[in-house]
Amino acid sequence: MARALTALLVLLLFISGCSMTAERLPEQVEEALGKAESYYAELEATVYSTEGEQYYRIKQWMEAPANWRVEVTSTTGTQVFICDGTQIYVYQPGIEDHYRLDADLAAEVSPPFFLAGYLNRLLEAEEYSFEGQQEKDGQKYYVASFKGDRDDELVRLWLDRRSRFPVIVETFINDQLLSRVKCTTLQLNDKISPDLFQFSAQDQWELESHCLVEPMSLDEAQDSWPYPVYTPGYVPEGSFLFLISQSEENQIPQLLFIYKGDYHFTVVQSPSTEKQPHLSEATQEVVINGITGYYHPNTSDELATLWWSNETISFVLSGSLPQEEMLQVAESMQTD
Repeated sequence: MARALTALLVLLLFISGCSMTAERLPEQVEEALGKAESYYAELEATVYSTEGEQYYRIKQWMEAPANWRVEVTSTTGTQVFICDGTQIYVYQPGIEDHYRLDADLAAEVSPPFFLAGYLNRLLEAEEYSFEGQQEKDGQKYYVASFKGDRDDELVRLWLDRRSRFPVIVETFINDQLLSRVKCTTLQLNDKISPDLFQFSAQDQWELESHCLVEPMSLDEAQDSWPYPVYTPGYVPEGSFLFLISQSEENQIPQLLFIYKGDYHFTVVQSPSTEKQPHLSEATQEVVINGITGYYHPNTSDELATLWWSNETISFVLSGSLPQEEMLQVAESMQTD
């Protein structure tokens, strides 16, 4: 009798010690990330808006400590995000342009729908809420939530009880569901070909890239940039200037203004050339202060692009802005 009681007490202590609590959550998540030397995942995402629902299929590969690849596909095309540990590349097949960012300077850049990114955001959150064990679609999960980039944004993670990786990710704005991401396949610690984390331009055309170098202040940019410096007179509410940088690609100098916040976007300006942007069936001709420009819509709310040029400067505006906001920013570009 005493031996049976002792065994029962040991069992209860074991169960209690293994249960998830708010205090143990960060430790468990960090341990899960540490054990994941690599993974391959497939996800399905739905983004809700007043204009209807948008559907995305995502494939992603991660290899510790800093290699990853995310492919986002919708009905209008595919976008690819690659990090080889030192550089981040963002490109859209079929468009003769890509963006290259220094991984250290762009440490806050995270590709969309990135599983490891959700867990890192949970660990970095100033506050989080552990909502216990809950059931969804017939499965039991650990549920945790934290505040997103906006004050009115909430991200809720439904974590697998064994791997601690998100199976479902829900994002809410003012308590209204904005998006739902569901992981349908997760293969942990499988061998991944290193070629997946390498970026190479297509042979049939030469890509231009925008490479972030040393950040600088606006005064430093105006002093060192040998051309007029244009800045937007209009910036969408909730967005802010994050970084200014200069670079040179194909012997053409470039000045970059990186904005973050509710909308992430980049303004690249360089001396005007006769080279025209690649035009596809989806490219739309627009007018910016009487000048013809070209707008290419985004495929995953991450990288719409707008090109235009005046007599001295060519501009490329790229980011998550809606077309109306993008045109408003472009029309507000001004010099001192």
